[in-house]
Amino acid sequence: MTDTIKKSARRIEVNYALVQGFYWSSACTLGGFAAVFLTSRGLNDAQIGLSVALVSVLTILFQVCLSAYADKHSELPLKKTVSALYLTVIVLSAVMSVFSLPAALLILVYVIASALVNSQCGLLNAQLVQYRNAGVPASYGWPRGVGSIFYAVSAYFYGLAV
Repeated sequence: MTDTIKKSARRIEVNYALVQGFYWSSACTLGGFAAVFLTSRGLNDAQIGLSVALVSVLTILFQVCLSAYADKHSELPLKKTVSALYLTVIVLSAVMSVFSLPAALLILVYVIASALVNSQCGLLNAQLVQYRNAGVPASYGWPRGVGSIFYAVSAYFYGLAV
């Protein structure tokens, strides 16, 4: 293996580790602290339960649609699709955080944002597979471990904040 390929693989791994980290941090925020956040916004237990259930259903639909889209548009790099999803989640999260939304609208925005986050996991895995299929020996293990560390650290600090 040449030095160029090794450097390329290392750069990809570092970038992928950061992507995994921020993905799992956002998953922690929207999933792990859903009840705390939604309660603070005035939702009752039944509304929170409905929201979480809807997230699960919409995640399945989004994953199917996103996978089909990625397969159909193979000329579009997955990182652009993932970036667009991240940007959408950031905007929706900002809307939930900044504005006092009516319950129905809050549920809608939360469900869409959370389902988009949950739907990205397969695309993130596919990104690394693309590199490996192109002959770049990038590792999955340690970058995914960084994701777990980000989740744990995020959960700790979010827990302190509430």
